[in-house]
Amino acid sequence: MSKQHGKSGVKSEAIVVIRKGKPQLKLDRLETILHNYQDHPVAIISVFGEHRTGKSFLLNFLCQYLRENQSADWYKKNYVKLVNTFHWKGGVERDTTGIYMTDKPFMLKNDKGQDIAVFLMDTQGSFQKKFKTGECSLMFGLSTLLSSVHVYNLSSGLIRDNDFQHLEVFNKYAQ
Repeated sequence: MSKQHGKSGVKSEAIVVIRKGKPQLKLDRLETILHNYQDHPVAIISVFGEHRTGKSFLLNFLCQYLRENQSADWYKKNYVKLVNTFHWKGGVERDTTGIYMTDKPFMLKNDKGQDIAVFLMDTQGSFQKKFKTGECSLMFGLSTLLSSVHVYNLSSGLIRDNDFQHLEVFNKYAQ
């Protein structure tokens, strides 16, 4: 199962699905995605946070930046034509369920000139009415284990006391 194709030829693939209310890792799909890059160092950047806070939009923005080879004026060229690798929509109803990852990496060079396969990963929002704290924590744990860099997206741009409490609860359950 895949979501929207981006203009960059990269699409997002479900690697964790929700079946009967429980997250299930699609290990075969994850192995297929990573197989062609087993000779490269791999980095996975994930975004996690409350539902309806712009995680998928943020990842599409990052896809656009990577697609434009990190140029200084990347946002001026194609802002109106933002890629839609990770599906998103406005409103209060959730859009992403489970965890999605790009099916192909963005190949970047590290400071030693070595190619790094960089994948992006989107997670469903936490604190949805249908999910209990333990289930949100499990999603947090899975995305943390799979990622090299884990971005905790805060919608207000400010760190609130309950953000620290949520992070503490997630870490407790994830352990």
